[in-house]
Amino acid sequence: MLSLSESTQAAAYTSLCEIIFKHKGMIAKSEMSRLARERLFFQPNSIQYKRLVDQSRRVEADTTDNLMKMALHIVKQANAHKLQEEYTRVSGTTIGADIEGGTIEERVPENRAHELLVEWKKVLIEYEKSGKDVEALFT
Repeated sequence: MLSLSESTQAAAYTSLCEIIFKHKGMIAKSEMSRLARERLFFQPNSIQYKRLVDQSRRVEADTTDNLMKMALHIVKQANAHKLQEEYTRVSGTTIGADIEGGTIEERVPENRAHELLVEWKKVLIEYEKSGKDVEALFT
C-alpha cells in the first residue's frame, strides 16, 4: 500500500473497511445467537449464565477488533490508524479497538491487572461456594 497513489490507498482502505463492516455484522449475529442458545442450559443467576451474558455484550466490539487485527496482519503495510479512521467513517461508529496489539504489560496497566485479579478471585470463591471443584476448571 506504500507504493500506491493516495487516491488508490483511500479506495483500498474504504473497500477493506466495507468488507470488515459487512462481515462483522454476519459474525456478530451468529455469535449472539450461539450465546443465546447456550444460555438456555444454565440457571439465570449462575456464573456460567452471567459469563455468557457478559460475552454477548462484547461480541460486536470483539468481532470488530479481531477483524481489524486480521486485516492488518494480512495487509502488512496497512496503517492501523488510517484503517481505524476509515472504519469509523464507513460504519458511522467509533471503535475503542486496541488494534496496535503489543504485549500484555503495554496494554494493561498494573493497577487494572490487580483489579482483574481480585475479580477473578471472587469468581473462584463463588464457584467454590456453589459446591464445585475449582481444580476441575483447569483440567
